[in-house]
Amino acid sequence: MGVNIIDSEEELEVLPAKSTGISTPESDTASEIDEAHLAKNNTKSKKEMEVLNEKVGVDNKAFEGEKSCCSTDKTVDTIEETNKEEVPEREEWSNHCDFFLACLGYAVGLGNIWRFPYLCYKHGGGSFLVPYLTMLFMVGLPLFFLELSFGQYASIGPAKIYKKLLPASSGLGWGTVMIALLVSYYYNMIVAWTVYYIYAGFASELPWSKCHDDTSAACFTSDQNNECLSQSDNQMIFYNHTCVNLTTICQQFDAEVYNSTHCVNNETTSFVDLQKALNRVSASEEYFSYNMLGLKDDSSWENMGDIQIHLVISLIIAWIIVALSLSKGVKSSGKVVYFTAIYPFVILVALLIRGVTLPGAYDGILWYLTPEWDKLMTVEPWADAATQIFYSLGVCFGTLVTFSSYNKFDNNCLRDAFIVSIGNCSTSIFSGFVIFSIVGFMAQELRLPVGEVIRSGPGLTFIVYPEALSKLPLSPLWSFLFFTMILTLGLDSQFAMVEAVTSAVFDQAYSRFNNNNCYDNSYRDL
Repeated sequence: MGVNIIDSEEELEVLPAKSTGISTPESDTASEIDEAHLAKNNTKSKKEMEVLNEKVGVDNKAFEGEKSCCSTDKTVDTIEETNKEEVPEREEWSNHCDFFLACLGYAVGLGNIWRFPYLCYKHGGGSFLVPYLTMLFMVGLPLFFLELSFGQYASIGPAKIYKKLLPASSGLGWGTVMIALLVSYYYNMIVAWTVYYIYAGFASELPWSKCHDDTSAACFTSDQNNECLSQSDNQMIFYNHTCVNLTTICQQFDAEVYNSTHCVNNETTSFVDLQKALNRVSASEEYFSYNMLGLKDDSSWENMGDIQIHLVISLIIAWIIVALSLSKGVKSSGKVVYFTAIYPFVILVALLIRGVTLPGAYDGILWYLTPEWDKLMTVEPWADAATQIFYSLGVCFGTLVTFSSYNKFDNNCLRDAFIVSIGNCSTSIFSGFVIFSIVGFMAQELRLPVGEVIRSGPGLTFIVYPEALSKLPLSPLWSFLFFTMILTLGLDSQFAMVEAVTSAVFDQAYSRFNNNNCYDNSYRDL
């Protein structure tokens, strides 16, 4: 809005002519002057406004950027749009079968093979199934379903989901991730051992089937001992890589020969068990401890020995396999589990068919199934059953939350939890028949009770079972099948734990990047 002030008579005279629309030379000249003056002012004003807008625009842009990150006065719609831009769409499994096999492969691991059968033998055979199944339905299955439902509902990893539930419990998520990280370290070392055994098994004769010149004096095999006995009419036994007269052996203990396994002291009428007195070590145990691990007689925490190059190479290969399988997240690991989750079941069936045809298999299976109900009155079998369920199903490691976070929101996770849990326990029971059929055969070969042959943990996988395999026809083939089965069982669990760790790290890194990047974007043009 403008106000014209008339300062002279000349302007007063021109005004009627302009207002009445009468055209005069003076009015035309004045009009042209006014229009030129106005156009000049308008041009000047536009330039000034453009300069002013350029100066203010930067400040406004910075202010608006700061406001978008820090202001609490946003509307709900603006917040939702911002969240949609900052939070990427969660990666999903290619199909439901990928998720199911990944969970099954993770649950069915080494514990099903080398721990459950031993616990059955230790706690009364078939009677151990009572606390085992009780702990499954009271503890294992509910926790399995809980973790699957957590991850599927929130679509985030274990490191952040507990913070969403209760901010004070954010450390709980990172605690599960740290457990998975620590377990993955030693678990991959077992995978490395398996890789080395697969490599060592590519030979016409398995290297742990006999004692060689580079083994210790205590190395002993029943086959070599039987050769010495047959060649000397039961007068010589195998000791220190060669056949030694029984009289010479018994004189070391101030005793006389009683038979091929015992000496007798006539003064005290006491017997000397040569198996224990000579500290005999099987060839398979010798190979595991001395050849592969590089242990010595004086090995201890203070004297740990040298680095074993063959194990370093095996460990590198194991980590490369894991890295390649997880290189594209669940898209690549979901395809690998089609082999690693199914292959162990095929080999278990083949080993069972071979095992039940061996002499002594019936005795071993009988030891496995014979119940001792009185042992259920103690606490130990119930505690071991709970421990086995927790470790076998893999709850509280964060891996189940990670796997289910890649699911679709409406997936039936209750059905998956039930099928995987039952499948895991069924595999444990089935593997008991496989293990004890071979252990029964070993007990008959060594002429020992089954209880002195069966072991738990690595002792069963890398000592007892390899020795049994060395006595089978086509032993290199059976060795390859067995250790590739152990490899796939270990890799499935390793995939899951490493995926849980990497998922947590990337989720946290992306969250921090977005929080910092908000201010960087706001002031980038200043």
